[in-house]
Amino acid sequence: MPDTKIIRAMFDVQPVDQSGGVDFAKINLVEAKLVLRKSRSPEPREVLIKEFQEEFKKRNNAQTILAKIGGAFYSSRNTEIKRRPLIIRQTRSELKVKFVLPKPEAAVRPFRPVIPIIKFKSAPSYDWAVPANDGAVSEVISSPKFYTNKYLIGGILSIAVIGLAGFLNKDSFQAKVARDGNAAVGNLEQAKTDIEKFDFASAAENFTLAYHNFSAASDRINLLGHSLGSFLGAMPGLGKLKSARNLTEAGENIAQAGESLSVAADNLSKTNFVSYLAVSGNPEKPLSDFINSFRDSLVFAQKRFKTASILLGEVDAQVIPEEKRPSFLDFQAQWPALEEFLDGALNYADFLLELVGQSGPKKYLVLFQNNTELRATGGFIGSYGLADFNRGFLRSFEVKDVYETDGQAKTNIIPPKELQHITPVWGMRDANWFVNFPDSAKKVMQIYTENDGGPMVDGVISITPTVISKILEVIGPVEMPDYQTVIHSGNFLSAIQEEVEYGPNRTKPKQILVDFAPKFLEKLGQLDKEKWPGIFKILTESVEQKHILAYFKNRPMEKVALAGGFGGEIKLADKDYLSVIHTNVKGSKTDAYIDNTYRLGSEVNEAGLVEHNLSITRSHRGGKTDFGFYNRTNYDYVRVLVPEGSKLSEISGHFINNFSPLADYADGWGFVADADLVAYENKIVRLRPGVQQFSEGGPPTGEASKTVFGFWLVVEPGKTKTVTLKYETPVRLDDDRYSLLVQKQPGTLQDVFNFSLALPKNRQVIYKSPGLTFHGDSVNFETKLLKDMEIEIKFQ
Repeated sequence: MPDTKIIRAMFDVQPVDQSGGVDFAKINLVEAKLVLRKSRSPEPREVLIKEFQEEFKKRNNAQTILAKIGGAFYSSRNTEIKRRPLIIRQTRSELKVKFVLPKPEAAVRPFRPVIPIIKFKSAPSYDWAVPANDGAVSEVISSPKFYTNKYLIGGILSIAVIGLAGFLNKDSFQAKVARDGNAAVGNLEQAKTDIEKFDFASAAENFTLAYHNFSAASDRINLLGHSLGSFLGAMPGLGKLKSARNLTEAGENIAQAGESLSVAADNLSKTNFVSYLAVSGNPEKPLSDFINSFRDSLVFAQKRFKTASILLGEVDAQVIPEEKRPSFLDFQAQWPALEEFLDGALNYADFLLELVGQSGPKKYLVLFQNNTELRATGGFIGSYGLADFNRGFLRSFEVKDVYETDGQAKTNIIPPKELQHITPVWGMRDANWFVNFPDSAKKVMQIYTENDGGPMVDGVISITPTVISKILEVIGPVEMPDYQTVIHSGNFLSAIQEEVEYGPNRTKPKQILVDFAPKFLEKLGQLDKEKWPGIFKILTESVEQKHILAYFKNRPMEKVALAGGFGGEIKLADKDYLSVIHTNVKGSKTDAYIDNTYRLGSEVNEAGLVEHNLSITRSHRGGKTDFGFYNRTNYDYVRVLVPEGSKLSEISGHFINNFSPLADYADGWGFVADADLVAYENKIVRLRPGVQQFSEGGPPTGEASKTVFGFWLVVEPGKTKTVTLKYETPVRLDDDRYSLLVQKQPGTLQDVFNFSLALPKNRQVIYKSPGLTFHGDSVNFETKLLKDMEIEIKFQ
């Protein structure tokens, strides 16, 4: 507030009293707030020199100092002023005056050599004017300018070079630099381990330690000053200095980037995103605010990595100790992948911002695919949710029974032939028929909006009950008092299914799932932040294991989904390919009690082509459980996807069906055919009774065209059934290399996969993928098929 006792004078206006005379009483009340001119006598030289020395000791903030003279920083890691040697410049008329600047005191702290990049709006020259005893200016201390004989300069530099070489060759100096550098590398390695364990907080601490250790190494290397060090480092024979500096500065940048990423990732993993959705109230902030903050951290890290990339590119590998040189060269070679990773992370951030509707309203279908009743893309669509986002807020999320929606169908669409004996029409519930998830997602959206009367949606996200069960392990049980039950990780599937199958509400049998969803989300929203890394890990693994899939109309978003491994597409394969897809048709929920084992025996035949013997074994553990839906016969329509152009020569053990359609689609009842399904089924060729051959994928419907062998495999409770196929692929080993891409079916859990390849004659294995072992004249591999995997073998 202004001081009311002070009357401020403006310009030279004097106050007057009522009579018009000067009011001296008021003038006496005016206080002097600013001294515009103050005389002072010249201070002696000793006082100025003392002040000069004290100025050297100060730790001033460069941003404050530069602001006073119109300066601005381009970039800087440290705003502490870095002193550089001052040189006395004298006028020619005063060359006879001798003046020696005192040496700085020993207590002056060594400065770090990293110089901020400064830009002035103009380019003034500032000098220190030192008055002589008589008050006249006799010496001027200015920025470095040489007025000395060039031979004297050469002599001084020669001495400096020799002295520097001797200094850098001291064992103690090199040992200290090596110690700091090795400690920093150790911190980086530990940070990497922390990230792999999702311990982002510890990773951030180790990145910070790495930065400090790299800084210490940089300080030791640059004790002579940044400018002099850079000059000498460019001279012949002293390239080691420049390379050493580049290494340490690159390390600092990497450590800073890692610290920023780890702190951001720690915040990300401990952020309760559900609380932003405000299931039980209005959110304080949009989710987009947090995502934008995370994106800013990525941009900062990206800049640091690019700086490090430039520095590393100028490092002479010969300065690296010989035993560590291969590791350094390998690190340099992998650097583009690191930069690509950061670019991808930024794409993810942009993807998330678009997902939550930062640019405008977004609607998504969330399919709950029940993997106890397997379908091509994960499971039967019994229920679904409709999520509505706008400007980073979730405006609504509504769960519905798919049968209610399909009941609003405008037309009767003819279903796939393999479904016609259990349903007369094709609805949203069965629309995930195609193996290629983008194709199935498009069909679900089309039937939902065009036939069932739903609103236009921007994409489809699918999730299996496996994900919900794992999350319940973290958040604990959810009480459902209206149903007199408690839902937990151990009974989620059975309790929900029991209510659906046998509960009293036959009008809306899936109401329990509708009631469970908000309670589940509310409990998830109340979860302590320290437990969110566990949720983060579950979601990451679920994407990797194909329990979460997504498709988006927006092309950039769909590109991210495909690149991120949750697009569910049929992938391109370099050489060989295999995917076994199960479709439960009227087998109830029996896939929860089915164990699958695949054995692939391979060899190169006389024609030089890779030939396979594939056995598919299914064991039914049901039959004696407390729930009838686990004790029924499993009817499975199997599709085996192999390289395009493969030829089936033998098959045995399959089921030859005699199913009849429930409706006569030619009798004029108003049934309509779906164009995409017709095109799909027109490719089908009958090879033999109960066996079909056709193709999946390929333009315009998918990513990669495959030959498909289709047949039925039926297994009763307590029984085991095996189907064996023999087929020839178009794959050759002309380039002395074999690779096999195996894609797991979405929704499956722990299918066992065995592989063996008879070694070709006169060829020796020089490389094999980790996990492959030799057994006699074959190479073998066995694993649980939790995710897509690739096998590679090289020969000579």
